[in-house]
Amino acid sequence: MALKIEKHARRLGGLYELVSIPYTDHRGFMSRIYDDKVFKELGLNAIWVQESRCYYAKKNIVKGFHASLQPMLEGKSVTPMRGEVLWVVVDVRKNSPTFGQWESVRLSATKMNTLYAERGFAHGSISLTDDVELLLRADNYYSEETGTGILWCDSELNVEWPLDGAEPIILERDKHYPTFREFREKHGGVIL
Repeated sequence: MALKIEKHARRLGGLYELVSIPYTDHRGFMSRIYDDKVFKELGLNAIWVQESRCYYAKKNIVKGFHASLQPMLEGKSVTPMRGEVLWVVVDVRKNSPTFGQWESVRLSATKMNTLYAERGFAHGSISLTDDVELLLRADNYYSEETGTGILWCDSELNVEWPLDGAEPIILERDKHYPTFREFREKHGGVIL
């Protein structure tokens, strides 16, 4: 039984999409979500210290952009276990050639893909279906003291959220995060 993971580097350095190739037979399937060998081949040395489940009850739930600052930067992996989500990251690494640029990946339990983002990204998302469940892994501990965010609908970032005229369902805190300009002025970006 061969279980494989295909790896695809994304446009932003430090961002990877991993697609599980399942073993399937008449009983169902088995797929590998994480394989240390694949990560090492990519030059990634993730040691997960926290693992969480995240659930979106309805379509059009928007989260983020959540970011962490030194010394609690987090590398993350996001795997859909049920439903679909659009996961969006913004490069906030101060000396990165793609600082301030964003990229999105459609994550689907059907596609069996995972997004891995090294430290230095702000994370946002929108549920594309009802009943979405995600498995989140982090390589550092969450710290409320070093957590911050960026306004999800910031005009400078100009993220293309697939709301199709629907009203987003969003946490009050996320509605009041600073703009990307305000984030830059206060923090300048994160230094790895």
